[in-house]
Amino acid sequence: MTDRVDSQTSVIDGTAWREFCRSLEHAGAIVLERSQNDPLERAEGFRYLTRMLRCGLERYVEYADPLAPVLYRPVHETQKFGVDNPDSYYQMAALRGDCEYLIRGQRGSIHYLSLGTYYGDYGRPGRSGCGGLVEASQLQIEPDGSFILHVSQHEKPGNWLPMDPDTTALIVRQNFLDKANEEIAKLSIEIIGQPSSPLPLDALRFADSLQSTAQFVAGTA
Repeated sequence: MTDRVDSQTSVIDGTAWREFCRSLEHAGAIVLERSQNDPLERAEGFRYLTRMLRCGLERYVEYADPLAPVLYRPVHETQKFGVDNPDSYYQMAALRGDCEYLIRGQRGSIHYLSLGTYYGDYGRPGRSGCGGLVEASQLQIEPDGSFILHVSQHEKPGNWLPMDPDTTALIVRQNFLDKANEEIAKLSIEIIGQPSSPLPLDALRFADSLQSTAQFVAGTA
């Protein structure tokens, strides 16, 4: 209870925000220390931090609720991450290992499609890995191109994507061979057996989300 009160107080008095800003300043120091004293390189380094900040805020603040999951694009033309593939279309959603989800899809014509469940966090210590992975070639797809995929710890009949108990995220990768003529798979996700409406913003969760975002930016730097 004390930790919760402390976190709420840190939001009320602004401590959580000040610590968040100081962490971003530390990430900027990493760019200064590890890049050449060149205007273009420094500018690109700081721009990379702004992109990782956008990525972190979307992951840990805007789309962080595994009880109301949303498939969003964490990487795209103006939000680059590491050495992401320009011929890939990435999507991500927050998951929780003790829940069950249903993904509905329309295969489309894109050359490659995979869906994986992951635990752990980039740029932070601790256990990390892939809980399960399924490719389009392994799916039972209806003649009209539609499919349903169950996501859970325990096996389900039909299409099933395993989760680890510590699963936190779904990552979808679609790779083009002919971007001008191929159509991406259209996907949606819903939780089973739980209310799917987003919860009101909670001060404790928000303080944790700011901290996670700052750690993500510094870790990727």
